[in-house]
Amino acid sequence: MTRRPPPERASRRARGGVAVLFFVNGGVFANAVPRYPELKAGLALSNAAFGSVVAAFPLGALLAGTVAGVLVGRWSSRRS
Repeated sequence: MTRRPPPERASRRARGGVAVLFFVNGGVFANAVPRYPELKAGLALSNAAFGSVVAAFPLGALLAGTVAGVLVGRWSSRRS
């Protein structure tokens, strides 16, 4: 069995950045969910309207991810 070389510094930083992103996203979501009834009442939304808004979050994330992928493919993600 051969040993793999240690990951480069840039790879470790990228992995760390992705981990922080997911951690912050989870923290924001965990803090928003208990406030759903308060938000629904404060905005005077019906159950159907609030359900549509909540369902739009992951759909927007999928759309944004797709658009970001196209933009990175077109202009690359490297620093100038």
